Amino acid sequence: MKSPNALFEAPSLRNTASPSIITHDEYLKGDSALLAKYTGKGGELITFYLVCDAAYPTLHTDTTIADHGTYGAYIDSVNHWDILGKQILAFYTVVSDSELLGFSAMFSFTILDK
Repeated sequence: MKSPNALFEAPSLRNTASPSIITHDEYLKGDSALLAKYTGKGGELITFYLVCDAAYPTLHTDTTIADHGTYGAYIDSVNHWDILGKQILAFYTVVSDSELLGFSAMFSFTILDK
């Protein structure tokens, strides 16, 4: 297996008042998202990893579409209850034809519990 040769831009938050904090109200609304800017060919897999002091990392995988430059993972109370109130490190990987193309720089954010 070849080593990945690409380092992508760190993900960022969308639909939040702060660039690094999801407020409790934003979390409850479910409109906030972790956003990756990536343009590649269709059919690649982009996987977000959310890592904190929870028992397991949280993963979100999406299939890329040709000429589509952004992908997101919505942060909500149904799927992300275990990371509420925590400092989270996030990054994403891109896989094409079963080969890891690369991964992003790390991004740190917090979801406020009150």
